[in-house]
Formats: sequence, C-alpha cells, structure tokens
Amino acid sequence: MLLFCVWVLGLILGSGSVLAAEIPTGFQSVKWGAAISDLQAAHPDAKCSASRRTAISDSSCYIDSIAVAGARGNILFFFYSEPSDPKALGFGAYSISFKADDFNKVRAAFVERYGEAHKTEEEEVKSKGGLNLTNSILSWSWPEVNARLARYAGRIDRSMIRVRTAASDVEFLRRSDEEKKRGAKDF
Repeated sequence: MLLFCVWVLGLILGSGSVLAAEIPTGFQSVKWGAAISDLQAAHPDAKCSASRRTAISDSSCYIDSIAVAGARGNILFFFYSEPSDPKALGFGAYSISFKADDFNKVRAAFVERYGEAHKTEEEEVKSKGGLNLTNSILSWSWPEVNARLARYAGRIDRSMIRVRTAASDVEFLRRSDEEKKRGAKDF
C-alpha cells in the first residue's frame, strides 16, 4: 500500500502541469476589474472605443498585433462600466484571435500555465470551399473564470481563445436576455 501511495505521489509530482496550474487573473499585468486607464498604462498601443452598451461590454479596447506564446494575434479587451452586479465592473473578458497554424503552440502554453482542459470537444466543420475539418474546442472552468480555446473560430485560418470572469458571463447572459425581450416586442 505504501509503495502504491509513493507511486501515485510520483505521478502527481512528475506531471508538472497539475501542480503548476493557475487560474487566470486577467491578461498579463492587467487584472480582472481593472479600469481602461490601467490597460492603457500597461499597453499604450491599445485602441479603446467610446462607451457603447452591448451585451458583451460597455467599452472595449483592441491591440492589433501582440505576441502570445510564440504566436502573433490581435486581442480584444471587454469592460463593463454599469453592470447589474458590481463583481462584473471593469475588465472582465478578453479574446485573442491568431493564425490556426499556431493553435498547438498556444494550446501548449495555456496548458502549461493553467493545466489540462477540463473539457475537450471535437466537431466537424466544413469550409466555404467544401473542405471537411475537425475543430478542437478546449474549455476550462473555475469558480470565478472560464476559458475556451477553439482551433477554428469562424474561419479555417483563425483560432481564438476567450477568457471571461464568471461575473462577466452572468452580465452577458442577463443583457442578452434583455435584448431578446426588447427584440421580441418588435413582432
């Protein structure tokens, strides 16, 4: 029995990513809940839009070219300035779009930092040209944050990772529901 316990402990300690796994606290030095000014201080090249309330955010910022895990991509940051729940205030989500050819590099870096995906799915997709492909979708879900990495995100040449706080998810769903109800009144 003692030998078995030592063997199991060796498996756990030897797998690095299990013990090294973290939970996302934002993006690089910009922490969840930060103001747009905090993002602009950390990333002066960020282009920010005027406030415009949508389901996904009240404001957003964009960086056209950023290096992440050996890949180049563009990133969108999403902010709520008037959420129904104060937990959703400030920086609450980001998405990075990058070349699908870099999917494995980005996946490996994300797994190294945050551990193996909590859920993995595969779905068949068809390109506009009729090419059949398998899309890999990896998901992580922690109590306060969730992440989703997709090999193909709308186009076969682009991958995307999206990371959101749970409070942002709740706010997004609430606002989406409001939009549906307002839209239904049009009929």
